[in-house]
Amino acid sequence: MLSIMARIMAIDVGDVRVGVAISDELGISANPLCALERKNNLAQSEIIRLIKEHAVTTIVAGLPLSTAGDETEQSEKAQRFCRRIARRSGVEVVFVDEFLTTEEAKQRLNLGSSPPQKLRKSGDIDAVSASIILERYLSSRKSHV
Repeated sequence: MLSIMARIMAIDVGDVRVGVAISDELGISANPLCALERKNNLAQSEIIRLIKEHAVTTIVAGLPLSTAGDETEQSEKAQRFCRRIARRSGVEVVFVDEFLTTEEAKQRLNLGSSPPQKLRKSGDIDAVSASIILERYLSSRKSHV
């Protein structure tokens, strides 16, 4: 019997945008939700609103590590951003390696020949990247059950 659990949100923190994805109530699927522009603290405020709206209990954040698995300057930026979200929302933040999620998102969206500037404005890549981060997290939880 499947039990209903609270939703899990994933975020892919970039310098310009934050991709957001959300799980279903059973914690089985990951769905791209939106991409938020990082202007002032508006993205953080919108994430807090989405946490409340979707009754999120855990945030899974992509951690951009080097190819050797070490933390980078971008890792530090993502962690700072997520610590502020955790303080403001009271929601636990879990970090997962986001290695190649952007490339996988582009493949899923079949963006091989399209100009990246046009596509990046829509935020589709960022939201799909967040859903890939969430898929990885959900999959790792299944393997530990």
